[in-house]
Amino acid sequence: MPEELFIFTIAGVQQIISEARRMGDLVAGSRLLSRLSNAAARAVVDAGGALVFPPEPSPDRMPNRFVARIPGGSARTMAEAAEDALLAEWHRYADRARDFLTGKGPTADAEWAEIWNRQLDSYWETFWVSAAIDQRGYADAYRRASDAMDARKRTRDFAQSHEDGLKDSLSGSRSALRTRAFRDARGYWAEVGRHLSPSQLRPEGRERLDTLGAVKRFGGLLDQPVPSVSRVAASDFLSQVRDLGALKSYREAVEALLGSNSYRVSTDGAWPYDGDLLFLETLRPGRLKDSYHLENPDPGRFRRAADALRALYRVAGSRPSPYYGIVMLDGDGMGEHVSRCRSEAEHAELSRRIGRFADGVQSAANGMGTIIYAGGDDVLAVAPLRSAIPLAMGLAEHFGTHLPDGSASAGIAIVHHLYPLDSALEAARGAERAAKGVPGKAAIGVVLVRRSGERSVVRSPRAALGEHWAPLVQWFQSGRLSSRFAYDAWATIRELLGEQQTELVRSEPDGADWVQDALRALLKRLVARHSPDGEEALPPSTAEGLGRWALQLPDGAWGLAQWLLLARFVASGGAE
Repeated sequence: MPEELFIFTIAGVQQIISEARRMGDLVAGSRLLSRLSNAAARAVVDAGGALVFPPEPSPDRMPNRFVARIPGGSARTMAEAAEDALLAEWHRYADRARDFLTGKGPTADAEWAEIWNRQLDSYWETFWVSAAIDQRGYADAYRRASDAMDARKRTRDFAQSHEDGLKDSLSGSRSALRTRAFRDARGYWAEVGRHLSPSQLRPEGRERLDTLGAVKRFGGLLDQPVPSVSRVAASDFLSQVRDLGALKSYREAVEALLGSNSYRVSTDGAWPYDGDLLFLETLRPGRLKDSYHLENPDPGRFRRAADALRALYRVAGSRPSPYYGIVMLDGDGMGEHVSRCRSEAEHAELSRRIGRFADGVQSAANGMGTIIYAGGDDVLAVAPLRSAIPLAMGLAEHFGTHLPDGSASAGIAIVHHLYPLDSALEAARGAERAAKGVPGKAAIGVVLVRRSGERSVVRSPRAALGEHWAPLVQWFQSGRLSSRFAYDAWATIRELLGEQQTELVRSEPDGADWVQDALRALLKRLVARHSPDGEEALPPSTAEGLGRWALQLPDGAWGLAQWLLLARFVASGGAE
């Protein structure tokens, strides 16, 4: 009997990962999925299968989809072994979460157990297919298996589930855990919160979890503290001030203000607390009550803490940026790369190259951000505002070193540190879609969500962005180019294009030559006007270079105007 090609995947991973209120939920969700897929893949290997993609199981870098060569006629047995292993691994983490919650608040009763058990086995949907590797060859078997997987995914099974009562805070759609004595789940979780710090659970029932949320939060998936998005946003500022005496003075003032309500989230000796305390807006009675459960702060200590933080700002000569970036990157056209593999050996070699890419992501990040997940050709990361685009560029370049005939594109959401994390993840997915829409790909897309609610989208081929981005930000930051340049260029280009704001400015004989000439002239005039020392402050080719960039952008001159505004925003640290 011929061998078979076996494909196994876990469905709904984006939703499971995006159900997150804090960075710890995001990391735990990504890690949980990787470990469940790893358990399934190991079961297939132990039963006599051989992985093709990825090259070997990995608990922390395992994609949710794997491909294996298996003995003929064993597909159903392999699938059952994989599913059983996945559920066993899931129950292992669920048991840890249940044990953790034992003794934390009201005792679990029959109502609590009914919700827990009902939800416990309702999250995971897996798909599998197989195709015989016959005389038609490996490539044909892979095509048939992939087509079958696509068809299987379109045939979804929807099991009915009754989720009553107050819903959990992460998904907003499933029943939060509760007991009969606390039919209002808010009361149950308020009691649980009395035994936990705000870093684990927001107090007073303002955060309620279902079974999956409880496993993410208390299942032992995190072996070290995870920085909050506020810490990520403030990290550049913290690096700047960590050796200043003014930071030590502020830390002492904060500790006096919060007392026993303070909690450490890091082993950082200079600043072991959350990054939100580096923002002046946190030092308000309402925010301190909500985030630190501090009632009626002492007026004198409150004033001294605020004064100490302002003093830190003065000594540093800056404030932390309230914005950060979420980076999503994956390979372009990976399905086409796989389809060009004519043999298992070629597919395995592609798999090894992708594996080496994932293995080197942490090193390639070069300290510019925090890697949440790297598996297969997918990367999810967060970074401070000014590092987000350089991080995405570096990861894409790293991808190209392992797949010289391939490319990767990245989407970046730049959001305020108080913006809901699940919405930020959706914005990052939108940015990735924008990048994938650039002809030829190898692109970067950015969605900027201002705190005011205003949203803008920009995209550029990566090579063109790499040539112009860093100098542009540096010119704005150093003052060699005033911030008014971005606004005046935006307004003038808008006037130039009129209602055709997305007109492509190209050298083709399509009647747009006059726009090119006008764009070149206005850029030269605006550069001279907004450089403190005139054109001499910048390289003579500045205006010409920006004009060339516009020709390379899918959105032409209008795209250039948006990139200029974004560069000014980043250079200013997110100043509105």
